Parts: sequence; structure tokens; C-alpha cells
Amino acid sequence: MRYILKIIRFDLFTVSTLSVGDFVFVVLFCLLLSLLLSPMIAAMISFCVFGFVYPLQGIADRNGFDKLYGTLPVSRRSVPRARFLYIFAAFFVCEAIELVIVSAAVLLNLNKLLFENVSLLRRSSAVLTFLQQGYAHPAYVFLTVFAVTAVCCIVSAYMEMTGQIHGRENQLRSAVIGILALAAVFGAAHLLSEYTSLIPKYTLSQAAESLSGVSVGEAAVFGAAVNIAMFAVCLIFGEITAAVVSRREI
Repeated sequence: MRYILKIIRFDLFTVSTLSVGDFVFVVLFCLLLSLLLSPMIAAMISFCVFGFVYPLQGIADRNGFDKLYGTLPVSRRSVPRARFLYIFAAFFVCEAIELVIVSAAVLLNLNKLLFENVSLLRRSSAVLTFLQQGYAHPAYVFLTVFAVTAVCCIVSAYMEMTGQIHGRENQLRSAVIGILALAAVFGAAHLLSEYTSLIPKYTLSQAAESLSGVSVGEAAVFGAAVNIAMFAVCLIFGEITAAVVSRREI
């Protein structure tokens, strides 16, 4: 485990010069918008974590990191395992930052200052209701943060697995396959909800109304379950990748 942690730190140092500055800028920008407009904006930070993951393999290929890893006193399986633990850790830290921003935005509720002083927003009841919904129902925002982070983490882990196994040049095909699989799942769910009673039929307004009644405690339980699922997916994808790449020559 000690060597895996060192590889994780090495991956972070490798990509930090490319991504840390942009990430800090996005965090500060989303913090400002979350405080003034809607805490829901904080969930968008998760998309920036791709900048900490996707460039790694390209940098490794260009600089011959495979040969470097081959000289290290670690097993061949430890390298991909470390990469997927790194992916989970990156999204987990991002999620924690988002939760802090959401909590600060809800507690301070500075958007009142904006709406009280900007006449255009004050007259627009629809915009006011939409933007203030996150302040009135923070659990709904927490659910959104957990869901967006989980989706981004699983997508990133899937792309990393297919990239290491099939090659980066074939990632477009892997992405298309993944999108088609998701479309098939959602299409089947829609048909079942439309023509059978197996899946309840919900409109977006009904779903939003039901989620608005969720408590912060229930959102925390959902978040814990989501993070466990994220960790399990990263472990499984890491083991699959390690089993394949460990048989290749360095």
C-alpha cells in the first residue's frame, strides 16, 4: 500500500502543473456564483476533475513512464490500481470542496442582497423562485452534488479502463459503446414506466417535488452510499485493468 500511495502522489505531481491553476480559478468562480445566485452551481466543479485524470496517460506515453514503472520495486498490478484509487480520491476531494461551498452558500444566503438591489431580478418571480430553491432545500443540492460527482467519477474510471486496455486511440469507440449502453438502459426504463407498472412514471416536476422533501440526514446517507459505490467501481475497474495490463511486456 505504501508504494501505491507513492504512485498516487507521483500522478498528482505529474499533472498538477497543468491543472491546479485552472481548478482553483473554477472553484473561486463557482464559489462566487454559488454565494450570489444558486448553490447548485457548485456541482459543476466536478467536471474540472477530468483535467487531473485524462492528461496522465498521454504524459506517461510521451515520456516513457512504462519503462520508469518497470524499474520501480513495485508489482506491475500496483500501477493501474494506484491510478484508479487516484481517480476516486480526486473526485472525493472535489466533492468535499463542493459540499463546503454549498453549506457556506446556504448559511450566508447572500443572494438576497442581489435580488433586493437588482430590479430586473426582483421583478422576475420565476427566476427568483428557481434560484432560491437551492437555499430553501439544501438537501436537494447535496443530492445533486453527490449524483454529479458519482457520474463523473464512474465515467472517468470507465474511460481510463478502456484507454489502458484498448489504447487511447480507441477511446472514441469505447465512449460510443458506453453512451449506447446507457441510452439502451434509459430507453428500456422509459418504456417500462410508460407501458407497464414495473417502474413508476414521474414527470420532472413530480421528481423535483419529491426530492424537495428529502432531509439533510437522508441526503447524507445517500451520499455515503454513493461514495461507497464510487470506491467499489474504481476498485473493480482497477482490478480488471491490472489483470490485463500486467500480462503485457514493459
